Amino acid sequence: MEETNCTESPLYKAIEAKNQAVVNFLITAGYPATPADLYRAVEVDFAEGLRLLLSERRELCSLSEETMGRSPLHEVRSLEIAEMLLEAGFKPDQPNRLGELPHETVQDREIALLLQRKYEELHPAALALPIVKPAELAWDQRFTAEVVELNDLVPVDCNAATGSFAIEFNGERFQTTSRFLTSLARKLKFSNNIFNYFSGEEVFSRIYERAPDVSFRVTFDNEQKKILGVVDQTKKILPPQIACKIFADDPKVIDVQYEDGVWKAELDIDQYFTIKNDSEYRRKFFLHYPVDGINMPAIYLAVERQICANGATAFVNQFKTEIEINDQSGTHLSRLLRSFSNESGFLALESRIAKAQETFASVAELLRIENLINTQINDREVVSQLTNRLEEIAGDPCARYEITSLNNIPPKRRSLLPVDCSVNDLLNFCSELTTHHHNLINRKELFDVLFGTLLASEYDLEGLYHFNRQARPFYANDLHFANRKNEERRLLYA
Repeated sequence: MEETNCTESPLYKAIEAKNQAVVNFLITAGYPATPADLYRAVEVDFAEGLRLLLSERRELCSLSEETMGRSPLHEVRSLEIAEMLLEAGFKPDQPNRLGELPHETVQDREIALLLQRKYEELHPAALALPIVKPAELAWDQRFTAEVVELNDLVPVDCNAATGSFAIEFNGERFQTTSRFLTSLARKLKFSNNIFNYFSGEEVFSRIYERAPDVSFRVTFDNEQKKILGVVDQTKKILPPQIACKIFADDPKVIDVQYEDGVWKAELDIDQYFTIKNDSEYRRKFFLHYPVDGINMPAIYLAVERQICANGATAFVNQFKTEIEINDQSGTHLSRLLRSFSNESGFLALESRIAKAQETFASVAELLRIENLINTQINDREVVSQLTNRLEEIAGDPCARYEITSLNNIPPKRRSLLPVDCSVNDLLNFCSELTTHHHNLINRKELFDVLFGTLLASEYDLEGLYHFNRQARPFYANDLHFANRKNEERRLLYA
């Protein structure tokens, strides 16, 4: 059953504005409440309004999950409201349309742990997914680094049509990666484009003839059966089990992920700043640590918008700090993480977000967001929904400029024409999308690159048009997407 559109009702608007007196008057006067009202109270974290709804309209508990296709526990943003919903009878084991359980979608760690505990009480035999347990990740078995000679690596499964091939080492086969090909080419001083014209066998046989004794350190991913980067055998690489222990022991680490040869550790430094007309923000940073050592570890500054728990990373050089590991014991890395602050970088980030909130966005900046969404989301229906919402936030610029498409505006004029939202509205839209709908996106890091790029340079209309309206708490929270990447999992709950 589809969600009823009751967003124009007086009760819904009073809840959205957190006007307790009006909500109390309407409910006690018998004004009909709907599941949408209950969900809005949860989404805007309006505890008193929710309490009134639950006490006066108990039937909403049974109606809401059936009508909305998800539990309000999926949207909860405070521990108080989570406990209130659980006491009212909402179920922590009720999946949404995508088959996701509440504790798997909630961003706040403390709330997620509460919901996970309640879920396990209902299903004691079930193996609930851990939220973050870096110490249990078997990275010490997953990755191995070996000093090898080139003739120890034998190219096999060469595909003449695609140029792909695998490497056989010690009787096992490993798929080659771009990290391996690029770093090998750099080590042996040739262009990795050569693999586009010659097979792996041909390239390796020629190298055997010219440099039979060359040796280096190479890293293997034993789980995915991939061969990663190549470095000098004397280069210091932190053993995986030591890096794993550092991430597990550091109290600031709240999440660790691995992707394409890089560990990405998210660290929370428990510091805040406030942007006028927007929200409080929490300071964070990400450590990108290459398991194979082909690049230097780097720290990127990040923020989390507190009103909606939207996270964003400034993934550009201006907000990046490279670090050099001086030993293989882990002491140096551990000290760096404990002492890292980069106060000047965070102040610059805060200043640019504040300026983004004060500056009208341009047509060009709006189109950059739309174009990125168009290229990074495969589902055309979702792209249409997001584009329509973006242009609604921007005040329907097509109608304003009397055109059928923003692309009809000449490129030189796009950066001079304002739309009816701030640059920060566009940034917040992106951070909401990448935080709460990241499974729709092919490459989330491209949004972080755009986030950092916009903050690191002058906005198109900076200093020309002053924006002084309040930012929205949410931008796309009422849109519901059929996430096809989770289709198989959703079918398990059908």
